[in-house]
Amino acid sequence: MVFTTFFKIMKQESSNRLTFDQLELLNRYIQQHLGNSALTIDHLARVVDMSEFHFARLFKATTGTSPHQYIMGCRIQLVKTLLRSSNLLLGEIAYQAGFADHSHMGREFKRVTGLTPSEWRKRKNFWE
Repeated sequence: MVFTTFFKIMKQESSNRLTFDQLELLNRYIQQHLGNSALTIDHLARVVDMSEFHFARLFKATTGTSPHQYIMGCRIQLVKTLLRSSNLLLGEIAYQAGFADHSHMGREFKRVTGLTPSEWRKRKNFWE
């Protein structure tokens, strides 16, 4: 009886969160498709065979952040990497990171870092 109750509780708790395997699958998918500006919550939900609403709820419950915020964070990290390691133009970096244009990238980057991409790039030696 005790074990039956324990397994019921574990099953309920796990049904309210994404599994480790699902998170791994999602992370791989996001990294492979990060440059696609059309990457959407619907795409991610399909990867784990869920409705958009159910997926978004479980993703937030599991990670503490929304799928959109997570994707944006991954894109900003990619922008930082490209700013640090290349001399690409901002428009090309925006394209490679999946932003619609360099203005959108600039707004999001400044919102997250407090600096524009150009300012951040100029200070890249400081970060190293």
